[in-house]
Amino acid sequence: MTSELNIALVHGAWADGSSWGSVIPMLLERGHTVTAVQLPLTSFGEDVLAARRVLMRINAPTLLVGHSYGGAVITEAGNHRMVMGLVYVAGFAPEEGESLGDFKSRKQLGPGASAIRADADGFLWIEPSQFREAFAGEEVSAKEAMLMATVQKPIAEAIFGKRFGPPAWEAKPSWYLVTEKDRQILPEAQLSMARISPRRSSCHNGRPGSRCRTIGSSTVRTRPALPGILPRSLGPPGGSARRRPRSARDTLRWCPTRRMSRR
Repeated sequence: MTSELNIALVHGAWADGSSWGSVIPMLLERGHTVTAVQLPLTSFGEDVLAARRVLMRINAPTLLVGHSYGGAVITEAGNHRMVMGLVYVAGFAPEEGESLGDFKSRKQLGPGASAIRADADGFLWIEPSQFREAFAGEEVSAKEAMLMATVQKPIAEAIFGKRFGPPAWEAKPSWYLVTEKDRQILPEAQLSMARISPRRSSCHNGRPGSRCRTIGSSTVRTRPALPGILPRSLGPPGGSARRRPRSARDTLRWCPTRRMSRR
């Protein structure tokens, strides 16, 4: 049985903490203590600060989980002394010196990125009429996708030019969930990010699904994948936290990691 964990959930762009709405009850039922970080999405520094505020409030060993852009946030915020492990859910896991804009220049973003529009104030939005196809995925109903498009929270375009410092995944146990039908970050790019982590990490190839399948929504027709990949316990930073599947019925397949260049 998985030990009780302190878990901080970090959402991505065009969303807020409520995007974890289907995951949170499942984690609470398993006895975990859960907090959803609310990112302002106005600057990378402010987003990292928001995550660190939550970590300081918890003030205990914590598993930091990042979805999509939230992965970039936990890559830096995860250097906090209270973070014992990182979980990337179809998230950016940049190396030192990289920017999110580099993923676009290397053509590692999916076709859904073509639906992103910038406004006059330098914030990025997803075209509402294309929100389901470009971002939410087919597991989300058309009605809910339109609701998500209506309440989407834009992200500052300047964030994509930020160069990252030393990544937390170099020193701490980490896990990565790949979404095979993702239209924002290509699955191949996700797998490359998952496998570049040090030997203490592991990656999971999920069943075919889009990015919203991993965290769920009120109308997703399959159970969110995140609770199934959580580690059984958290050791000290630098300790081995690799988790193998308990049985063939696990929804996710364990695979070893190795260093590989994604350039």
